[in-house]
Amino acid sequence: MGSPWTAFGPFARRDAPIALLLGAAVVSLAFLSPPTVFEGPDSIRLHLPNRVHLAQRLARGELPLWNPHVGLGRPFLADIEVEAFYPPHLLSLLLEPVVAVSLLAMLHCALAILGMRALCRYLGAAEGAAWAAGMVFVCAAPIGEWMHAGQFPYTWGLCWLPACFLLAARLHDRPSWPAMVALSVALALQLLAGHPQIAWITWLGLACFYLGRSAWGSLEDLAGLARRLAWLVLALGFVFALTAVQLLPFLELAGQGNRTSSSGFAAAGAFPAAGWATLLGSPARYWRFLLYVGAAPLLAGACGLMRVGDRDRRALALSALGGCLIAAGDATPAFAVLSRVVPGMGMLHGHARAAVLLPFALIVSAALWLGSVPRPRREWRGLALATAAALAGIAWAGRGSLFAADDVRTLALRMAVFLGAAALLLRVRTRARSSRAGVWAAAGLALVTTGDLAWNMNRLKRALPPADDLKAEPAVVRALHSAKLFDPNGAPPRLSVPYWIVRDNGGLLYGYSTFTGYVALTLDRVWVYLHAMLDVPASHVENTYPSLRIYDFGPFPYRTMNLVLGFDTRSRKLVVAPDPDPRAWVVTRARVVPDWREAIRLLRAGHDPHVEALLEPTAVDLGPPAPSGPGVTARIVRFGPERVEILARSDSPGWLVLAEAWYPGWKATVDGNPRPCLPANAWMRAVPIPAGESRVVLSYRSRWLAWGALVSGAAVAAAVASLRLIRRA
Repeated sequence: MGSPWTAFGPFARRDAPIALLLGAAVVSLAFLSPPTVFEGPDSIRLHLPNRVHLAQRLARGELPLWNPHVGLGRPFLADIEVEAFYPPHLLSLLLEPVVAVSLLAMLHCALAILGMRALCRYLGAAEGAAWAAGMVFVCAAPIGEWMHAGQFPYTWGLCWLPACFLLAARLHDRPSWPAMVALSVALALQLLAGHPQIAWITWLGLACFYLGRSAWGSLEDLAGLARRLAWLVLALGFVFALTAVQLLPFLELAGQGNRTSSSGFAAAGAFPAAGWATLLGSPARYWRFLLYVGAAPLLAGACGLMRVGDRDRRALALSALGGCLIAAGDATPAFAVLSRVVPGMGMLHGHARAAVLLPFALIVSAALWLGSVPRPRREWRGLALATAAALAGIAWAGRGSLFAADDVRTLALRMAVFLGAAALLLRVRTRARSSRAGVWAAAGLALVTTGDLAWNMNRLKRALPPADDLKAEPAVVRALHSAKLFDPNGAPPRLSVPYWIVRDNGGLLYGYSTFTGYVALTLDRVWVYLHAMLDVPASHVENTYPSLRIYDFGPFPYRTMNLVLGFDTRSRKLVVAPDPDPRAWVVTRARVVPDWREAIRLLRAGHDPHVEALLEPTAVDLGPPAPSGPGVTARIVRFGPERVEILARSDSPGWLVLAEAWYPGWKATVDGNPRPCLPANAWMRAVPIPAGESRVVLSYRSRWLAWGALVSGAAVAAAVASLRLIRRA
C-alpha cells in the first residue's frame, strides 16, 4: 500500500515553486495593495498586538502565561487566537510582524492552491481545471473578506480546508493507521492555526462528506460506513491529543469565559436571508459572510452538483447542505434538531461561517464537471437552468435591500458576465479541448473568470469598514508619561478610555491596562461585573467587547479597579484621577457569600469592598471579625505578568486584596509559606495574612499546560513512529 503522504502530489518539488509564485502573486495584488490586510479591524485591534507581545516576551526569555493589560487580567498563552503553538507562527517571532504576516499569507495561499489542486486531481479533475480551482479558491470572497478583515487565524484555517478533505477522502478509500495519522496532523495544524470555529466547520463538513460518499443500499454498506466514521472519530481523537498543549488550557479559559451554550446564542450568528444573494456577487456596501466564487465557477459547480449519482458530487453536495443548514440558524426547522444533535453548536458564535462549505463544494464540483465526459443535452439543460436561476437572483437582489445600492449598469454588467460565462462554458464543454476552438474558449473562460474575481475583490475592499483612526493613541500614552502614571514597580496604569481613542488591546504594545478587551472570551466574572455594577444590559451575542454605554457614566465609572486616567465623553478630554482607589489594600473583615454573583449583588447594593472582603465558600478559617483601622497598608513592590510582590502590614490578621482578575492557577506565599489565593469581591484576588508586616508573592502557573504538553508530546512521538512505519512500507 502506498503512503498516504503521496496524496500531496502537488507538494512535489516541481509543483511547490509554482504554487508559491501563484500565492505570492495573489497576496501582492489582492491583499497587500491598498487598502491592505493590515488595515482590517481584527488586525489592528487584536492580532498584531498579540503577535508583538508574544515576540517581545519570548525574546526576553519569558513564557507569557498571563496578560495583565486586557480585561482586568486574563490568560494569554491559553488563548488559542494567540497562535502560540502553531508552527508557522514562528515567523512572527523572527521577523517584523507585518513582514511575517505577509509571508504567512503567501505560504497559506500556496497551501490552499496546492491542496485544492491535489483534491481535485484525486477526485478525477483534469490538470488545468485543478490548478484553476486552487486559484479561484484563494481569490474568491470567503478568503478575501476574512483576510481583509484582519482575521488571520480564521483565514489560515480556511486555507487548510482542501488538504483536510483530500486526506479524509484517502482515509475513506483506504482506511489505515498511517492515513488516519496524516489526516489528524492536518486537522491538528488547522486547529492550532488559531480559530476553533473553522476547525469545527471542517469536522462537520467531513462527516457529511463521508455520509455522501458511502452507499446505503444494504446492511453491508451501512457497516462499511460505520467503520469509516469510526476511523474519522479516531482521527479527531488523535487531533485532540496532538493539540492538548493548547486545547486543555483553552478549554479551561472557555469554562471561565462569558460564552454560554444556548440555542439563542447559536441562532444569533445565523446567515442573513438576503446574504445568500452574495453567491451572485459582492455588493458594494456589505462585506460580512460573502460567498461569491465567480460566475463561471458558480454555474459550472451548480451543474456538477446536479449529478448526485456520482459519489463525490453527492458527498460535496451533502457537505454544502450541512454547512448551509448550520449557517441558516433558526430560519429553518432543522435548527431545533441540529442545536441538540451537533456537538458544540451552542458554544460557537457566527454560524454563518459554516456557509463556506457551499462555495468550497462549488469550486471542487466545477473542476470535476469541466473534466467529465460531456453530455450535450444535459449540458444545455443544466447550464440553462443554472443561468436562468442566477439572472433571476440578480434581478431580485437588485430590487431588494442587498444590491439596492448598485446602479442599473452594474446589475446589467453582472448579468452580462453570467451570460458570457455560460456561453464560454457551453463552448468549452461541446468542443474538443484539443481543438483550436476549445483552446480559445478555455482561454476566454480563464480571462473572464480572472477579471470577474478581480472586479469582485475591488468591490469587497471598498465595502470594508474604514480602518481605525489611532492618531489619539500616542497622545494618550504621552499623557500617561507626563502625569507620571507609569508605576516604576511595573504595575500597568489602568485606563477608562473607549476603543475609538485607544485600542482595547493596545496595552500589549504600550504597557497600560484596561478593564475592557477585544477578545473572544472575557472572564465571566469580569464581564458580569462591568455591566451589572452600572445596570447596563450585557449582550450575550456581541460579547467580544463590553457595552459602549459604560463610558456614559463618566471618565471613572468604577471605584474598585484603580483607574488613573479616563476619558470624558462630554468634554472629549482626557482626565487624570485626582484620588484613585488603590490597586492593593488590606481588610481585616471578610464575609462568605454563596457565589460570585451574590457578591456582585451586594456590591451593587453599596457594599464597600475596601472595608470588608466578600469571599466565596472556602476551607480557610476566617477567624472572628476585627475592626479595620489606620494600621493597615499594602504596597506593590514588584509587578510582573505572572508574579506580583506586595508588602502588607496589618495590626491584626486580615486579607490582602489585589484588584486584578482571579483565575484558577494563581497561588500565593506569605513570607515564603504557601497560602491560598482566593477569589474576592467577585473578580479580585485575596490572600490571608497574619498580623504584622508580610511579604506576599502571587504567582501564576497554568494548571493544564504541563499536562497538555505531556499528552501532545506522546501524540507527536506516536505520529513520528507512524512516519517511520510509512517510510518502511
